[in-house]
Amino acid sequence: MGKRIDHIKTIGIRLVLGFLVPVALALTTSSFWLLPVQPSPAADFADAEENETNFKFKSLYCWKFIKYIEWPSSYHQGSFEIGVLGDSPIQKYFEEWQVGRKVNLQDIVVKKYSSASSVDKPHILYIPSSRSKDISSALKNLQGKSTLVITEKDGLANQGSMINFIVVNSRVRFEINKGNAEKFDLLVSSSLLELSTRVYE
Repeated sequence: MGKRIDHIKTIGIRLVLGFLVPVALALTTSSFWLLPVQPSPAADFADAEENETNFKFKSLYCWKFIKYIEWPSSYHQGSFEIGVLGDSPIQKYFEEWQVGRKVNLQDIVVKKYSSASSVDKPHILYIPSSRSKDISSALKNLQGKSTLVITEKDGLANQGSMINFIVVNSRVRFEINKGNAEKFDLLVSSSLLELSTRVYE
């Protein structure tokens, strides 16, 4: 019986050494330490999830904006067009509205514009932060039209945007430039003005 126990102990020691020796050798080689450090998948997922949540909130805000903005009567005909300049995750949320929703009995149509010069006559033009530099060109092309320009970068409310998304205490908020809206013959409800973080006249 004693010999059997000793035999089992010997096998156990060999198994442990068989595992530890290769690991120890690997730890002492320079190639092991030169392996690239990968970012935490959990952290990446959390950032992506937070970013996605922000765009979802922004789309919900935009739907509320529509209810508190009055366009000229000429814009009550045909489809209600929402344009997005360039690429933005928010577009997919806008596209969900195309099924089962209407604005003043108008069907919703979402259109992506690749350039500011190609912007036609949408009811709303959403300019993501990545295309903020194109706001001047877009506004120039929209002169004489009644398009609600929505942006998402600090300072753009003073550069022609009517509604600009900002982040306050890690929460999505918005500011309104009432004067810019009036220049494009858009009437902003006082209720929406009260809900905004800041109002520019």
